[in-house]
Amino acid sequence: TQTTTVDRGEGERSGWMTKQGDLIKNWKKRWFVLTANHLYYYRAHSDKQCAGDIILDNAIIGPGHHKTQKPNTIEIATKNRTYYVYTDSLSEYEGWVAALAQATSPLRNHWDISLLEELKIAKGPIVLIVRGMECDKCMGKVETIIRSVQSPPVCVFISHFYF
Repeated sequence: TQTTTVDRGEGERSGWMTKQGDLIKNWKKRWFVLTANHLYYYRAHSDKQCAGDIILDNAIIGPGHHKTQKPNTIEIATKNRTYYVYTDSLSEYEGWVAALAQATSPLRNHWDISLLEELKIAKGPIVLIVRGMECDKCMGKVETIIRSVQSPPVCVFISHFYF
């Protein structure tokens, strides 16, 4: 991670989260600023120099509470490292999850999203279109959703390409 100076404009989302250290696995509260493909973090809200940044290109976003034993934990897996951050509240967690999901390719995120619940209460036929299927874990989720919906009938189109 390089130290970078960033235009501290509004960004897509900003706020406090607690991040786990890389070598020493302690937890430190940091101010985060999300831009199109970077998540910058600062030691203080007023800092001009960021303490580090997470490049979100091809990052996989998922829940991390099962690995950290801390509620509201987000796992951000990049090519070089897996980061763990957590928020102080569920509403902040949900906001960050939504923002990070938009900042990364949404089809590579492994969230147990509310789609399953929406399908369970749906009335009439359902057409589920999955684009850019790239991993077995995602395919397994789609299969789980299909199996869990007893009625109405589900029609699924899966493409390995984005369209």
